[in-house]
Formats: sequence, C-alpha cells, structure tokens
Amino acid sequence: ESSDFLTLLRVWEQYRHARETLTSGGLFAWCREHFVSASRMREWGELAHQLRSIVEDLGLRLGEDQPSEDAIHRSLLTGLITNVACREGDGSFDYRAIRGNVVQIFPGSVLFKKGPRWIMAAELVQTSRLYARTVAKVDPAWIEELAGHIFQRQVSDVHMDSQTGEPSAWERLSLSGVVVVPRRKMLLSGHDPAAARKIFVREAIAGAGWKVDLAFMRLNVEAQQAAQAAQAKLRRRDVQVDPREIEAWFDRAIPPGVHDPASFLKWYGPAAERDPGVLVMGPDQRVREHAKVAFDPAVFPDELKIPTPDGGRVFALRYALAPGKEEDGITVEVPLLDLPLLTAERLAWLVPGLVPELVQSLIKTLPKAERARFEQLGPLSDTAASLAGVMSFADGSLPRALSEAADVLYSISAPVESWNLRGLPQHLRMLVNVVDEEGKSLGKDRDLEALAQRLEGRLRKARGSITRAAVERSGLKTWDFGALPTTPHGEPGEERYGVLIDRGDSVELTVVDSAVKAAALTPLAIRRLFAIACAEEVGYYIDALGQWGSIKQRFSALGSEAELRDHLTLIIADRTFMDGQPGVRSREEFEARKEACWGKLSTSAREAGEVVARILEPRGKVAHRLSGGTNRLWAASVADLREQAAYLMPRGFLTLVMWDRLKHYPRYAQAMHDRLFSLREEGSKPELAILEKFEPHWKKFTAWVASAMSRERARLAEQGEAAGMAGVREPRSKSPLPQARRAAPTVNLDAGEWAMTPGNMPGVVAQYRWMLEELRLLLFTPELALGPLSIAEVERAAGNLPATK
Repeated sequence: ESSDFLTLLRVWEQYRHARETLTSGGLFAWCREHFVSASRMREWGELAHQLRSIVEDLGLRLGEDQPSEDAIHRSLLTGLITNVACREGDGSFDYRAIRGNVVQIFPGSVLFKKGPRWIMAAELVQTSRLYARTVAKVDPAWIEELAGHIFQRQVSDVHMDSQTGEPSAWERLSLSGVVVVPRRKMLLSGHDPAAARKIFVREAIAGAGWKVDLAFMRLNVEAQQAAQAAQAKLRRRDVQVDPREIEAWFDRAIPPGVHDPASFLKWYGPAAERDPGVLVMGPDQRVREHAKVAFDPAVFPDELKIPTPDGGRVFALRYALAPGKEEDGITVEVPLLDLPLLTAERLAWLVPGLVPELVQSLIKTLPKAERARFEQLGPLSDTAASLAGVMSFADGSLPRALSEAADVLYSISAPVESWNLRGLPQHLRMLVNVVDEEGKSLGKDRDLEALAQRLEGRLRKARGSITRAAVERSGLKTWDFGALPTTPHGEPGEERYGVLIDRGDSVELTVVDSAVKAAALTPLAIRRLFAIACAEEVGYYIDALGQWGSIKQRFSALGSEAELRDHLTLIIADRTFMDGQPGVRSREEFEARKEACWGKLSTSAREAGEVVARILEPRGKVAHRLSGGTNRLWAASVADLREQAAYLMPRGFLTLVMWDRLKHYPRYAQAMHDRLFSLREEGSKPELAILEKFEPHWKKFTAWVASAMSRERARLAEQGEAAGMAGVREPRSKSPLPQARRAAPTVNLDAGEWAMTPGNMPGVVAQYRWMLEELRLLLFTPELALGPLSIAEVERAAGNLPATK
C-alpha cells in the first residue's frame, strides 16, 4: 500500500514460490491466472542469477534476512536520486521534480490517490503529460544524507543566539531546483569561521547579548547601563563612544582563533586567572570625555533624599531620554505610604546637573519684555549658568531663589510669580510614580497635588491596612488577647476603631473606620465567645425544650437544624451573660461574667425557646397564607406586610439583634398574623385609611436607607473593598416571606438586610426605625402596642435623621 517497488518485490516472491512448488505447465497456468508474463518472469530470473554471480565474484556476502522497507528504499534512492519530487501544495497532485519539471503520479500506482509529500520514481515517462511511474514514499532526510554533496545551500539571516551565544544562521537546501529543506538553523562557525567571529565579538561580547553568568559580562552590562544612563542624564546623543570602537577594543583583546562560545570559554578560563580584568571595559571607556560628569553623584544623583524626623527617606531616580514619551526626563519612584513626604517645592529643583537648563527654560517662559532684559546680557545659556551658580540648590522655593539671584547678579527685578513652572518642557518637570508593596504602579503624574488627590482614597485604605495588620487576629475562640482599646488607632482624620467581629465559628479582632460600626459589631462577637464557651451544655438544654420539635419544623423554611441550634445558642448566651449588664472590655471581665452567670443557662434556654417559638409560629402561618394566594383588594396591605418582613426578618435575623430587641419580636410577628387574617375576602374593612397615615413616615425611613446603602456601596467600590469586610453582607438569596401569587409588589430585600446589618445605621436612625414598628402596631393592632405614641413624636424623630449626602 505504500510502495510500487515493494509490490514488484512481492510479485517476485510469489513467482519464486510458485516456481519451486509447481511444474512448468502449472507455473505457466499460474502466470496466466495472475496476469503475469511468463517470458518476462524468466528474464527476471536470469537477471537475478547474473546479479548473484557478480556479487559472489566480488566476494560480497548476501544477507539471509529480509531487509526493512526503509532499507530497500534507501538503497534504491542512491540510484534514483535525480527522480525525486515534492508535492507543491496540500490540495495539489502536481509534484516539482529536479530542473523545474512538473510531474504527476501515474494513475496505476498505489500512491496515486494518497499524495505523499516526497516521492521517488523508477522512471519519468512523457505521454499526455509527464508521469512518475513505479513510485515510493521517501523521507527527505534520506536525500540529504545520501546526496548532501550535490545540494545547493543558501545561508541567510546571520545572527547570535542570546541563550547559547552561538553565531547562527538559517540555511536553505535545494537539489536542482527542488527545495529539500526550506529553513533550518545552522551554526555559522562550521560554515564561515570569520563571519562567526565577527558576529560573536560584536553581539555576544561587545554588545553583552550573550546570557552567560561570567564576572566580566556582569561588569560590562553594568558599565553599559551606566553609559546609557549618562546619555539620559545629559540628554545628548553623542555621549557614548561609537559601537565600532567598542567592538574593535574587544576584537584586539580576544585572540584570532576564538569564534564561538566553545573556543571562547577554552581561552577565557586561563586568561581570566592571569588577568581578571582582561575583558572588562569600564564606564569611563564607554563615554566621551565631556560626559564623565554624569557619573558624579553630587551633580546627577541616583536617589532623592527627603529628610524626616526618623532619619529621612531615600527614593530611586530614573533618567530617560525618550522625547514624546511619558517617561521622558526624571522619574522618582515613591511607595504609596511615603507620597505625603514629597513636596512640589522640592521636586521643582530636579537635580543639580539640570539646574542651568532649568533656569534657561524658565527665562524663556517670561513675557517678551522681561525676557529681553536677560537676552541683552549675552548668550542665554551663559546667563542661566551664572544664575544657577549662585543659587543654593533645593533651598526653599525655586522661583524665589531665581528672582533673588537675578537681582543680585544683574540687578534685574523679576517678580516671583512671573516664573511659570507649569510652562516648562515635560522633561524638566519630575514625574512621580507611586507604587504599591509589590512595585506595581498605582499612578503617575508630574502634578504632585493632582496625583495626591487621585490617590487619596488608596492612601487612606493603605494606612488603615497597616493599622489593621498591627492589631488583627483571627480564629479566636476564647478571650486570649488583651483588653479592647478605648481610643482610636491612626492619625487624626484617619482614625481606626478596634472591633471584634463574629465570623461564625470564631471571632476576629481587627479595626474599622466607624465608631458606630465598632460599637454595633463588638457585642455580637462577645456574644459568640460566650456561646462557644457554653455550647456543649446549652446543647442539652435545647434538646430538652418541649417546643423543640415544632421549632425545628417551622424554622425549616429559613435554614437547617444546625443553623437553628447556632442561633438558639447565641440567643441563650446573650440572655444569660449580657442582657441588662454592662459591656465586657477585658479578659478578666469576660471570665468573671462567665463564672457569675453560668447558673442562669437553664432558665435562659427556656425563655429563648419560648420567644423563638412565639416568633416562628405566626410567621409560619403568615407565610402559608401568602403562598396560597391573596385577594387583589388586599394589595396595599400585603405589600406593607412583605416590606415589614423584609426589614424585620432578613436572613439570620435571630442573630442580628440582641435580646433586648428580640424579646419584642413575638408582638411584631403576631401583629403581622392578626392583620393578614383580619382582611375580608369581599374587601370590607380595608386598611387603606390607616396606611395613608403610616406610609409617609415609613417612606422617609426607606428613602434614607436606599440613599445610605447606595453611598456605602459606591464608597466600597471606590476603595476596592470586598463584600466580606466587617459589617457588609452578601445580597440575600431568599425572601423572608414567600412570594404571593397575586397582589405581590416588588420588595427591596437587599435594603431590608442592609438596614438590619449592625453598624450600618446611626443610633438616631435605629431609634426612628423601631419607633415606626411601635407606630405600626399602634395603628393596625393597638392591643399589641406597648403604650401611647403620638404622630408628633414620630415627626420629631424624623427631623433628627442625619443627611446621607
């Protein structure tokens, strides 16, 4: 299936077998049956006999084993090398043969429809067109191996490999017009040693392009970088010596026989032992004489030093000669936390070496009449150099120093405000690059004030992170830390307040930027520590509750049994150790409270079970009633009930409020139940009149929540804070009451959960919010209200709501 030559070999083998086993008549019949010429086969036999005799006369040994197919084809290729051809395209059946001939595989060949890439043929026959007959597939590598001496080689793209340092090139091999190897990498040293040496010396050694860890190479790279920096500092293109001079220097230092890495390393080892600096070309040798001033750190420093009370800070300076690009000129790299140390007054001076050019450019920014007085003094560059020479570098304001120098030297009175610093060329205004802890750029600008304003939020957050890291501890399950701080951390205006945060199975000690949030979150976390301490004993009391079965059943719509146990444990710990008692701020107070109140756990468990049962029972009945559908005439009442539930019973509401508020929840839940079940199917006894009285006050509260929540989310997005930060909950996934089939307006569930999250609302807003719950009871179910409450009192409380913008 792969070769016409092998087909012939198999025919010959079959014929020999038939000749050995059949009579002459039988052999003739066999040939006719298989469409084989008997006379031609006799000729083949005579030819084979003659060849065998010649081999024996030459003393050659015949192999006994059948050779491989590749070996047969390689043997044939030595005689048929001029009959090779290559297919021109993937979709073509034309083959390019030597001398430009175009051939096709003869249709009778087994390879006619297979179209291998490379073929060899026994003969090329011209009939209706030029055909290749008796064909086999060949490997082009065989062609190069057997006939490499007659190939035409083309070498192009001479280069140096930076990894190996080898002078290399690409070669193209062809045989009488047939491209055998279109593109292959080759080592230049074996083909043209002189050209290889030139490339190796110029690019690998003089150009430091060879990535090799040798001492002389490191020193030369540093010297090359220093020369490039000198060019950027002086802002001149004629600073470095001609690259050909550098190449000639290395060419003289390296012996003639060295032309590649192998010969170089063989020579360099002994040479470096005799003279370690044999191939070291220092910065002074790479720049012209007038440019050596750039290496003076007093004139062109590589660091900007800013004095501070604790000894000062040092920031790296980068010079670049890149007109039109952002990095052109001098760039100072400053960590974010050190940005306030920089002043526009100091940055205006740049570095001592640029002061003459700086002064000259400032003179050019003057109005024409004032500039003319300086131009009358002679060449402006000389005048600028004289002024720069009498100015004390970085001493005060640059414009003031320049005005004083002009008055002293030339009696020219130039107002300080006449010097236009913003009109200077870009490279004479320092670029400030602010970076984070990993060196990533946070912002760049030549206007320090604008940059500081842009990064103010990030700077505030970074300072807060440092403060947080200093006090932060996570995974706390007992009070094994010191007393909670009573004073804020951080600088004035950026205060951070110590806080304990409940993380579910543990407590985290950290800081937040709000005293209100700290005061709201800390009691919940202390409650968690008490709950962890008493969890084992409380578990027995929960199992012993008489209502435990019904509580589990009614809570199943809100969460799992494990969550219910956790909620009950927190409520019991709150009722036992915290309700009606002063706050706990230290380990000693925590341990003393735990010891003093431990005996109340059993009583507290019964009270907590009773309160939770009285909350869940009416809530469950309301949910069941709503899930069955409600009358369209109840739409306004149902909407108010669902919004009340969204703000009163968001996800995890049993743990979001402390006992002093939770104990009122049975009244709120019972009021929702009584309202819903008192509504009439025929629409009589509607609540519309009562809703008209209540809704304006409720809308004031929900509008405040919506505005405050929107502002909070915008602030978190600006600061890049995650939703998991203290006091910020992920959006809820489930409504506290099921969606009714009818009369079910949309309710903002996120707003209800945000309002319930501790620390999100100031005390006056929370007071107004709970006042509205009592007002709702007073208006709709007065029998459940605690006492008298007037609309005037509610309006006065509404007037105390803080602004959200």
